[in-house]
Amino acid sequence: MPKVIVKEVIKDLIKGDASKREVVVLNDVVAQKGIQLTTKDTIIANLQQQIFNFESIISNKDKQGTLAEQLNKDLEKALRKSKRRTFFYKVGTGVGVLASLLLLSK
Repeated sequence: MPKVIVKEVIKDLIKGDASKREVVVLNDVVAQKGIQLTTKDTIIANLQQQIFNFESIISNKDKQGTLAEQLNKDLEKALRKSKRRTFFYKVGTGVGVLASLLLLSK
């Protein structure tokens, strides 16, 4: 064989070996990118779940605040009724004592 052809064959063999190595490296890169994408998808799904949970917690806290306000209003009404009732009992007792003293003094 002529030297020129042998040199070309050697160059082609070297290029072929380099191409095979490049294919292996690129396959590894593609596999790593696939793993990264899977990891990112998992992280995104977890973050979306956390956002949903936080929104649910905020909603529940808002409901609790509304319920607490309503309970405070109801308790204030009950306290006013109780104070009114106590006032009338005191007035009634005072009137009863005065009436009894007036009747006893006659």
